[in-house]
Amino acid sequence: MVVHDCGNAVSTIQTGCKLVKTEQPEPIEGFIVHSSFSRSARTPTLYLTGRLKNGETFAVVEERQRPCFYVRESDISRVLEYVKNNSEDVGARFAAEALKIHYGAAEKRSIRGSATADEEKTLKDEGVDFVKVPFPVSDDDKMN
Repeated sequence: MVVHDCGNAVSTIQTGCKLVKTEQPEPIEGFIVHSSFSRSARTPTLYLTGRLKNGETFAVVEERQRPCFYVRESDISRVLEYVKNNSEDVGARFAAEALKIHYGAAEKRSIRGSATADEEKTLKDEGVDFVKVPFPVSDDDKMN
């Protein structure tokens, strides 16, 4: 395996007793012995430890990537149904309600609704985690 930086973000790699923080580290050959994941208020973090080809140990702390998932097209309707049945529809109040939940002014619960681009930016700036899921407009919604 080759461990390397794919962007211009900073990676932190610790080898032996040296801590290297670099914009673009040279490729390092080795293998991963252990991996773990944690999620702070703002950033998901991946931790990797392993052994380099030269025998030194290493640790990598990766904070650049946001986790994502993919849904098979055949499962989309089931996912949307699950979200609909397991969240509260707050409509256009989504951003305000999400901020209330984030700061403890409202009970923690799953919500869904809509937000403008400016509201989405505010949520991101405040560290509120959310996922955009495109819901098709139902016939009932078209009538209203």
